Parts: sequence; structure tokens; C-alpha cells
Amino acid sequence: YGYEVDEIAGGTVPLMEALTKGDVNVNLELWLPNQQAAYAKAEAKGVTQILGDTITTGAWQSSFIIPKYVADANPWLTSVEDLKDPRATELFATKLSKGKVGIVTCIPGWECEQVNAKQVAGYGLSDYVELINPGSYAALNGEILGAYEKKEAIVHYYWGPEALPGKLAAEYGGYVFLEEPEYTVECFDYLATVEKPEDAEKACAYPLAKVHSVVNKEQITAANAPEAVAFLKAYNWTGEEIEAMLAHGAANDLKADEIAKWVMTNDTFAKWKTWVEPAIATKVLAALAG
Repeated sequence: YGYEVDEIAGGTVPLMEALTKGDVNVNLELWLPNQQAAYAKAEAKGVTQILGDTITTGAWQSSFIIPKYVADANPWLTSVEDLKDPRATELFATKLSKGKVGIVTCIPGWECEQVNAKQVAGYGLSDYVELINPGSYAALNGEILGAYEKKEAIVHYYWGPEALPGKLAAEYGGYVFLEEPEYTVECFDYLATVEKPEDAEKACAYPLAKVHSVVNKEQITAANAPEAVAFLKAYNWTGEEIEAMLAHGAANDLKADEIAKWVMTNDTFAKWKTWVEPAIATKVLAALAG
């Protein structure tokens, strides 16, 4: 369509602020209700609009994941409540966890960083658990993969669809979610109102999320960017489709643009052609072939 496009990566809160200021025009991954607290502040400014659902199934998160080999060896360990057991401290304490169970938590700046901390407080785990900041996406993956490779005990945060969970399942025997109080709308609405994580008096598990595209509606409109609006409304992948893309990329050490080319020339993912006019699909395929 001839639009100039730049990609910007960032944490949940900074990206939301950038969207409301107009420094970012489109966010393709608004996870709700998981990112509700950050989005509510952006929405209150009256300049955002959700256009479509970018991931329609299989979007999950958990702060309390353990390797299956750890679960199999410790049948007493099934829920977050069991992290209060002294045996859990023996299993999961690290040099950074101050004599408590160490949980490798969410990437700094993401909404889950706050939610995970609220869950720890809300479950009454503050005296038993220390959240360990991984520092970055690469460091989080490295910490988790390193533990699984050595068959070490670890409690960690993660989400899907992503490449790492598939790798853990295929090569290291998989993982187990510790049981948590079940998600309710009321619970997550409450968590969104808690300003300081340590003040949370109750908590619950993450829900299966809905992932949306959201735009600055003063900049991206049907009047000034009709093709972009139509595309964003139509754009959608399932969690299973994204897992397949990421798995192929990981197996073949591909960069993001190389994965995109593989997807767009693979009949399995041909539905993208329905998101644009036939002439545009032909133009895109010709460019990829050239």
C-alpha cells in the first residue's frame, strides 16, 4: 500500500504511553485482561481504539511453572500453596533468592511484572518467595533453558504462544503449571486497582487472554488509512499457527523476516491473502520471489 513502517519494541507501559502520545501508531499485541491496568490508563485519554483480534486462541501466561521432571520427583508439589513448604525452599532457593523460593519472573517493563508480584502477595507467599528479575527476554530464556538442560529445579514465568515452551516439551520432557485460585473477572479487576503489588490481599491465575490490535484513533482512521484499518481488522492468527511459525524459525535458526517470508509463501498459512485485495497479495508474492 506504500506506507512507511517502522518497528518499535518495548515494555507494556512505555508502549501504551507512546501510543497515547502518538509516538506509536499501532500496537499489535494488547493482551486483555492481562494488560488491563496499563490499557485502562491509555483508554481514559480517549485516543485509542481496538480494531481486531490478532491472536484468537491459545494465549496463556503463568508465573508458576516447574519442569515435569521436578513435578514427577516431588508429588507433594502441586499448587502455589505448596511453595510455603520447607521442602520447596530446599528445592528452589538460589543465590539471589535470599533464602526463599526463587521464581524467575517477567521481563522488566511488561505488565506481567506487576501482576506476578501481586500474585505472590495475594497468595500469601511474600515470606516464602523472592521474584528474580531476569533483565531481558534473552536472559529469561537463557535462565530457563539452562536449568532444563542441567535438570535443575526451577520455578519460572512464561507465556504462549512462543517458541520456548514447544522446545521444552519436545526436548526436555515438558513442564507443569502449579495450581492457582481460578481466574475470575472480579479478581483481575481487583488486581488492576492495586497500586503497590505488596498491598494485594488476594489474587488468581491469569486467564486465557484475548490479544488485540489497538491504534491511536487520531492517527489511524478509515478516512486517512482505509487499507491499514481494513487489514488490521482482518489480521488474525491462532496460537497453534504462531507456535508452528516460531518452531520452524527456531529449528532453522531464522530471523523474523525470514520466518515471515516462509509463512507468506507457505500454503498452510495462505489465509493472509484474504486480509488484502487480490492485487496486493500478488504484488507481495512477486516482491518475495524477487
